[in-house]
Amino acid sequence: LTAIRQGRIITFVETALFTRLVASYIEDDSYRALQVVLACDPAAGSVIPRSGGIRKIRWGAMGRGKRGGVRVVYFLKQASGVIWLLTIYAKNEVADIPPEALRRIREEIENE
Repeated sequence: LTAIRQGRIITFVETALFTRLVASYIEDDSYRALQVVLACDPAAGSVIPRSGGIRKIRWGAMGRGKRGGVRVVYFLKQASGVIWLLTIYAKNEVADIPPEALRRIREEIENE
């Protein structure tokens, strides 16, 4: 999906992991709504400490609301206006992702 924000084009890129998981957590309409929220406000999620700028946003999942919903981990590559959707998971399924692993992912994205 590509959107326009303040005259700039925002492009969404999914990792293979995100693409594989997203349909099992949120429906298409909810996914589009998430993309609209992120396109309008790329800083909507909280920065994960020591991750190098990777963010995590809470999102309601099929009948569970935000608190019991999912977490979407993403990174905004400012220079190119690309939001990388890295992974999605249910709050009760995964503990926090180690910041060092996220930092390495961000570095790979930055070098593309």
